[in-house]
Formats: sequence, C-alpha cells, structure tokens
Amino acid sequence: MDIDAAAAASPECSTPRTFFQATFDDALFHAYADARAWTGLTYAGPPQPIGFPDHAAALKSD
Repeated sequence: MDIDAAAAASPECSTPRTFFQATFDDALFHAYADARAWTGLTYAGPPQPIGFPDHAAALKSD
C-alpha cells in the first residue's frame, strides 16, 4: 500500500487522514476553480456571478 492510500484509509480524524483530505480538497478546488478546466468538463460556468446581484429580479425563462 502506498502512502496516499494508507493516509486515505486511516481512521477518521487521525492526523494522516486529516492531512490527506485537506490536501485532496485543496487540489480539487484549485484544479476546477480555474475556468480553463471547464471546457473539458463541458461546464459553462456558474449560473450567476458571485454575489448574486440580481437576486431580487424575476427569473428569466429560456
């Protein structure tokens, strides 16, 4: 078993598991937060910009 698999399989709330999960979550966040990765996923981006500036406006139908 390699180090990554051992850390992922370690008990919940243990130091190796906590470190593995935090590192894994950060890696995914930074990889998919980059808009250049979205084209390969066929993701057009968020439905509204951050902050939802038109939250009070009526919904638009397509």
